[in-house]
Amino acid sequence: MKTIIILLLTLFTSAYAVDEKKWVINKNHSEILFVVSYLGVSEVTGSFQSFEGFVDFATNKISLSINAASISSGNGMRDGHLKSNDFLQAKEFPLILFDSNKVTSIGNNKYQAVGELVIKDKKKKITIDYTLTDEVKDTWEKDNRFVNFNFKINRKDFELTWNKPLRNNQFLVGDTVEIKGVFQLQPINALTASSKHMIPTTKYIEMRDKLRLGEIDQKTFNEFKKIEIAEPTVSEPPITDEEAAAATTEDSNLMTALNVVRTPIWMLWFLVLSFFGFIGSILAMFKVKEIFFNKIVRYEEGNKWGVVSDLPTVVVGMIYAMAVWHVGWG
Repeated sequence: MKTIIILLLTLFTSAYAVDEKKWVINKNHSEILFVVSYLGVSEVTGSFQSFEGFVDFATNKISLSINAASISSGNGMRDGHLKSNDFLQAKEFPLILFDSNKVTSIGNNKYQAVGELVIKDKKKKITIDYTLTDEVKDTWEKDNRFVNFNFKINRKDFELTWNKPLRNNQFLVGDTVEIKGVFQLQPINALTASSKHMIPTTKYIEMRDKLRLGEIDQKTFNEFKKIEIAEPTVSEPPITDEEAAAATTEDSNLMTALNVVRTPIWMLWFLVLSFFGFIGSILAMFKVKEIFFNKIVRYEEGNKWGVVSDLPTVVVGMIYAMAVWHVGWG
């Protein structure tokens, strides 16, 4: 029983441990593009559709993983060739990796990341130039930073050597590949979900946006709001004064539907109630053990019935931990 209590304490405390310095890529507004010369007078462009990565601002660590098979150039036959043994060998080497060793600020939000790029089984030290924006909140009050990057590699350094000769000592495909793109970064526990971008259109939303854009004044918005409260419709529920003043956006999750904003006071009450919930879960676990003790004649803590009785107590603890996480950060 002591072990279970320790486990629950660990779950309780870890639920509040948010890694504020680790930001991950949100692919909704991120892309990785490549450009390579073709016939010496034109270009072939493409992208990678599947990737993930993070930036740890506490350690200046950058890590990126790209799915080699997700390469796309707008031509199915060419994409198959790029994935084949002539180029990426995507089946044998499914990931393209980059990990930084050093990040240097050069001023005006510009940086250089020095690290190791791995394509197939070849490793090469490269330098990536990028810019990093300041933090900005989106419509759903989520923090965002954007990385714009650009660098070049010689594909022969990674044994991507396939080519066809042309006249005058020219070749079909250029050796230099330019890689560029943008990453939307968000705190690891505070990503804006893809579903948020499907914003419903209501009269209230239209008026609220006009208020934000300065097309109407606060008085006009308040008058509209009074009418909506006096004659509410199913699709346009009454709006509180606090919502209008803050001009906050609707969210599809339960917390925003209940007009709950995670202010410091809200968090304080949440922690207090979570603590009492924690005490309640401990008492519930003891009650489960008591039921086994009273009902099972052969019950002993060390025998199989003791182990069996531990299972529902663990379930109680897990339900509590997941509930706290969902309400606080879900």
